[in-house]
Amino acid sequence: MFKDAWNQQANNTAALVQASKQKVVALEKQIEYLVDRIVEATVPSAISRYEQRIAQLEKEKLLMQESIYSTPQQGRFEELFEHAMNFLSNPYKLWAFGEFSHKRTVLKLAFSDRLTYNRKTGLRTPKIALPFKVFEGFHDNNLRMVGHR
Repeated sequence: MFKDAWNQQANNTAALVQASKQKVVALEKQIEYLVDRIVEATVPSAISRYEQRIAQLEKEKLLMQESIYSTPQQGRFEELFEHAMNFLSNPYKLWAFGEFSHKRTVLKLAFSDRLTYNRKTGLRTPKIALPFKVFEGFHDNNLRMVGHR
């Protein structure tokens, strides 16, 4: 299930990058067309309007190129999944031996909301994130061994 979701996200990201590349090509064609129109134009007001439009298209093109290059590169599923499972299996280890930034990450991943504090009663009960709620379901205090015949 995780691998299917991973592959679907990778496909969505690839499609988004491809669409952005096509948009950049279309913008470049529009810019070339407007530059040709400037060469042919004789009215100064039309030339200034063409220049404004070209500047606007150049900004759009830069934004699209930035979105293409800022798309995160995904690693191998198995490698990243293993790291995630190591964290989920023992977040205390990262909390106890990690840097401050690691502790902050543990808090963000372990709790779905900010920790609240009351001056009279102390820390309030936190809202636990979904992965830990799932693991909580495996722990049941009412389990007993099967009796003898």
